[in-house]
Formats: sequence, structure tokens, C-alpha cells
Amino acid sequence: NMRNRAVLDAYEPGSMMKLITYSAAVDGAHVRPTDPVDQNHGAIKIGKHTIKDTHSIPNMIAETVVSESSNIGAYHLAQKLGKEKFYDYLRAFGFGSRTGINIAGESAGILWKPSVWPEVMFANIAFGHGVSVSPMQIAIAVATIANGGTRIKPWIIKEIRDREGNIVHQGHP
Repeated sequence: NMRNRAVLDAYEPGSMMKLITYSAAVDGAHVRPTDPVDQNHGAIKIGKHTIKDTHSIPNMIAETVVSESSNIGAYHLAQKLGKEKFYDYLRAFGFGSRTGINIAGESAGILWKPSVWPEVMFANIAFGHGVSVSPMQIAIAVATIANGGTRIKPWIIKEIRDREGNIVHQGHP
């Protein structure tokens, strides 16, 4: 009961990462929502690994990578950025570091540097595997997209008042 799972626990975000990958590609690789994205008929081989989608998506466009939850499409969007630039976007969204919310034991999650990513790991990270994040990090990343790219440090205390009701501390987003 004392564990604050929103900041202490880290997990693989799975398909939530597709929204982050798509947003990074729109901003950093100038991908437009209607740009075509090759889905390789639902399967792509990377070395000895095969990555699959649950179904083939004919005439897939960038925005349907998220709505249809395409693993292959997410990988192709991340490729448009390249490993280093994609990593920079993930860091800018706050992955791999604590949020600064000041709750003891907060997890930074895990985000390896791209120099150690084999190609299949690059693909996996694009659709939310091979990386771990906290629920708070995901909430901040999605809020950053909703805020037009402005990332706001989270805070949980609106204000502290003394016994007379005077504000002695006020939190600011």
C-alpha cells in the first residue's frame, strides 16, 4: 500500500511508444500524417529475427502506424530519424531519467545508448520493447505531445498554507 507505482515501477510501454515514435518522426524527420509507410505485408526480417504485425495494412500512411498499432510502421518511422536522433527525442521526452517530481525512489527507467543497439533492438524500441519507463514518464510524454511539444515538469503540491491560511509555498507547472 505504500508503493507509489506511478513513479517507482518501470515496464516496457509497448504500443504507447508508437505515439512517441510517430511524434518524433513528424517533428524531426518532417513526416506528414499522410506520408506512405511500407508495412512489408505484415512481416519484416531483421537479421535472424522476424517482426510481425497482427494484420496486413494495405496503403498504410504515417498516422495509421498509431491507429492500427503497426510495429513495422513504427520501425520505419524511427529509421527516418536514425538511431542517434531517435535516441535524442526519447531523452527529450524524458525517458531514461527521473522526472524531478521529488518522490523518493523514483525510477529513471532504462534507455540504453544507441551505440549498443543492434538493429533489432532499434526496431523493438520504436514499438515499445527493449526500453522501460514509469507510468509518470509516459503521462509526461503524452502531455508533451498534447502541449505542442512543451514538456512541463510534474508537480503534485498545489500549495502549502500556514495555520492562518496564508500561502507559504505555491507549486508552479
